[in-house]
Amino acid sequence: MEPEKISSPAGKDPDLTEKGIAEAKDAGQKLKAQGLSFDIAFTSVLKRAQHTLDLTLAEIGQTGLPVRKHLALNERDYGDLSGLNKDDARKKWGARSRSLSGGAPTMCRRQAAKA
Repeated sequence: MEPEKISSPAGKDPDLTEKGIAEAKDAGQKLKAQGLSFDIAFTSVLKRAQHTLDLTLAEIGQTGLPVRKHLALNERDYGDLSGLNKDDARKKWGARSRSLSGGAPTMCRRQAAKA
């Protein structure tokens, strides 16, 4: 199994891979099998997040659901660490980066309001 990857930079907006498309559809099928339905959906403004949501909603038959998109739901920008797995990043820069040893900080309300 591949080590956990550090997410893509927020400045880039790639679409889903074929694997991501299959996973989104599978998630929708699992939600449908559980009989779940929703009143509203939330997603980031990133293309792959919206594509994931669209595919999932199509699988559960809720394509007309109200959707709220917000920049505050985007993933974090890891700069030079983006695309590296955590072990490779540690080898290159050492364990000095907090992003390699701890979770992402929560966004304060003032930052979220600016987003």
